[in-house]
Amino acid sequence: MVKKKMSGQTITIIILSILLLLTACFGGVYAYYSSNTNKVSGRIVMANLNIRLQAGVGESASSEILVSNGVYVSGQSLQNTPLIVVNESNTPIYLSIIYKVNAYDLDTGAPLEEMDDTKPLIDIGIDEDSIWYDYLFVAEDRDGEEARFRCLITTTPQYSTEHNQLITVIEENALKIPTTWGNEFQNKQISFLFQAYAIGANAFSFTDEDTIDDRCETIMSAIYEAFDYNIVI
Repeated sequence: MVKKKMSGQTITIIILSILLLLTACFGGVYAYYSSNTNKVSGRIVMANLNIRLQAGVGESASSEILVSNGVYVSGQSLQNTPLIVVNESNTPIYLSIIYKVNAYDLDTGAPLEEMDDTKPLIDIGIDEDSIWYDYLFVAEDRDGEEARFRCLITTTPQYSTEHNQLITVIEENALKIPTTWGNEFQNKQISFLFQAYAIGANAFSFTDEDTIDDRCETIMSAIYEAFDYNIVI
């Protein structure tokens, strides 16, 4: 076999070819990691959640729910004015009406300190067709103390194209004292407090497997967190 000897010119060409190839490879990698695209911009409009709680309808609506004067027993209608939420939100919402019931002795004015809140503290005629569910929410506040709220919660989103959607919480003359109240409420004066909260429904993804209690817990937990674990009524 005859071995041909490479000339110096041939070796130089080979070296230059290798350098050119390495330059092309590293140049390609550099271009890959430093590539960019044209700017793409977008714009969104944040939803507006706007609700008001009122007692009665029309321009004469009161800031407090009114009941007829008299002496009542459990299960008797209190002849009340209606309690209504005016919904001006532009997105579907869940509503929670936190309520509190206080009882005071007529003679001494002393409050009834122990009230069993494991059952509804009011009777508003909730049935299977109602949008409301009476729920006990228990959580920790910012100080690590237990906070307990009875809530009327909508478990289906509320939305209307109308500017002022009227959502009835308590129908006229539908408010009653629960029949579960016992003798400890005799000779007591009763007061009711209501406070409404709303949260955007699109933030939740409930399924058919979620029970009503599951939905209420999730909705109220989100509301409580949104208000920094500090709801006072």
